[in-house]
Amino acid sequence: MTTSIRVSILRRSVPLAFAIMAVGMASGYAQASEPDEIKITSSSTQTIGRDAATDAPIQEVTRKVAVEYDPVTLTTNSGVALLNDSVADAARKACDTDDFDDFSSDNQTCVRKAIESAKSQIDSAIARAKSADAAHQG
Repeated sequence: MTTSIRVSILRRSVPLAFAIMAVGMASGYAQASEPDEIKITSSSTQTIGRDAATDAPIQEVTRKVAVEYDPVTLTTNSGVALLNDSVADAARKACDTDDFDDFSSDNQTCVRKAIESAKSQIDSAIARAKSADAAHQG
C-alpha cells in the first residue's frame, strides 16, 4: 500500500515539476527578449523665446531620447556598430541636428556630449550581453 501511494505521488509531482520549470523558463525568456534602452541626454543653449516683461531671452533646452536594443545583437561586432549608429542618430535628433548641412560648432559639441553621456551605458550593455552569451554557451 505504501509503495502505491509513493508511485501515485510521484506520478502527480513529476508533471507538476515540469510545468513549474517550463513557466520559469518562459518568464525568463520573456524578460530576456524585451528590448533594453540606452538613455541619451542632450543639453544645448538655445534661445527659445523672450520674457514678455523683461525681454530677456529664454534659453536652455534639455532633451532625453531612448534607444532600444536587443542584448542578443550586442554579441556581434555588427550589432555593436548598429547600436553605436543608433545612439549617434538619437544624439543628433536630441540636439536638433538632423540636417547635416546645419552642423554648427555648438551642435557638434552637443552631439559629442550626448554620445559621451551614453558611452558607459553602451559599454555596460555590451559587457552584460557578452557575459550572458558566455554563460549560455558554457
